[in-house]
Amino acid sequence: MNPRYCGVATARFPGTWYRAGWFGIILVWFGSCGLPIQGQTQEPAQCAVPENVRSLLPKRVDECAVAAFPGTGPKTPLVVAWSYRTEDSVPHSRLVVVARTGLPKVLWQSRLEELYNPVIEPLPGWQWKNHALLLVQRQAGLAWVQAEMIGFSGKSVVRLDTHSAEAIETGKTANGQDVLILHQRNQVLDLPKLLTWTGNSVADVSKQHPEFFLPLFERAAKELKPDFSTYTWFDVALLAALAGKPAAACEMLKQAIQMEEKKAEKAEIKLLRHMKQELSRLQKLKKGAEISSNRPNQATQVHN
Repeated sequence: MNPRYCGVATARFPGTWYRAGWFGIILVWFGSCGLPIQGQTQEPAQCAVPENVRSLLPKRVDECAVAAFPGTGPKTPLVVAWSYRTEDSVPHSRLVVVARTGLPKVLWQSRLEELYNPVIEPLPGWQWKNHALLLVQRQAGLAWVQAEMIGFSGKSVVRLDTHSAEAIETGKTANGQDVLILHQRNQVLDLPKLLTWTGNSVADVSKQHPEFFLPLFERAAKELKPDFSTYTWFDVALLAALAGKPAAACEMLKQAIQMEEKKAEKAEIKLLRHMKQELSRLQKLKKGAEISSNRPNQATQVHN
């Protein structure tokens, strides 16, 4: 099962969990966060493929997931993702599209990659050519997940898009919009990205949903202390802006800039430049329009 992130103070590193300063970094594997967007995860399915398809798979398969496109007939192709480990424990995985009936036939296959733990789930709310997409997730190492959106045109199967993150889950916004939630560390904290489907491509709608980021910001701000690292202050400021709190974001950025400038020659120039750019961008937005936290659907641009 992919991890469920239930707090803003989350950051995943390869092979370990890192505590930045005194800021707790928490990973919750089970349970609901009670946030406006509820995520779902799915365990890998058993490789219950038809007999004519089984001959197309390697003799040894350690993990396998198989799915058909929802609402299509029995003659539509199957999407199969499998993986196995070599004697030296190196994973190998391939995504294969096969004919479901007739003679065994591979219609398309990806290159062999060092991925494992395949999971396939339908995305009913994401339609392409009048068919729901399939989401294929495979693990890359201990701290990275690769997700691929697979579409069916009625005649052929197409890999439409690929994304990677530290963890990925599906969910719905407060207004029922289907989204992918990409969990990824910015400097220290997990700053999720919300993606939706436009009909032909994926779009980032994080800035349109401050209601998702507000409880994350409030939790982080409550735990924030003056002696925390500049990186932590910067990330909490970015959360404030995404949560529709530009004034708080600006104050936190000013504090973070002062903290870093006090380091004199030890200050990180790139970090300072980045924080000043974000501060300038937010100040321009404040001058150009009235932005209020009481307008939850207002978009706030904070990070590209």
